[in-house]
Amino acid sequence: NSSNSNPKRPESRLRPGSPLTPGFHPVLRLASLIFMAMTFVVFVIYGCLAYAFRRFVIDSVHVQNLLRYGFAAAFAALGARLAVSER
Repeated sequence: NSSNSNPKRPESRLRPGSPLTPGFHPVLRLASLIFMAMTFVVFVIYGCLAYAFRRFVIDSVHVQNLLRYGFAAAFAALGARLAVSER
């Protein structure tokens, strides 16, 4: 076949079994689809959990106060550590 010997045609550089060839193995296609579906499901679950956690934090005054005092204590500790450190 003369089309396989022409280096200027992109089809001639494809190896058999390459994803770009028409005869790409159906099992690999199925595995790719399953992987994409599983990834999508994981990200949907992650988004739902992030939304639920966000609603929990926003709706709870107690949690907001704990976060506020926690960050204040952390910054105070870092400031005290910086104040007593030597150059």
